[in-house]
Amino acid sequence: MRRIYLAAALLILTAAGGLLWRCMPVPVNAVVGGKVTWVIPKGSEVREGSELVRISTLTGGEIAAARSKTEGTVSEVCVREGDSIVSGAVVVRIDKK
Repeated sequence: MRRIYLAAALLILTAAGGLLWRCMPVPVNAVVGGKVTWVIPKGSEVREGSELVRISTLTGGEIAAARSKTEGTVSEVCVREGDSIVSGAVVVRIDKK
């Protein structure tokens, strides 16, 4: 009987852990560094490949520093226009759909 309770508890904890992991926001990292010129607003709906952050280039243009790797809603924006970012920095978090 004890084994049944233990197995049931383990199953419940595993399911809860999987659900919690799925609900956690996905961090998005910058792939290049530079001065931020544009950031997607918090609450925006995004698809895979959507631009999230743009930076200025040395030639005076702009490029995407981060793109979404999943579909969802922007839950947190970690940078602002004018900030300097480095490659690998977390710039946005997305709640997956």
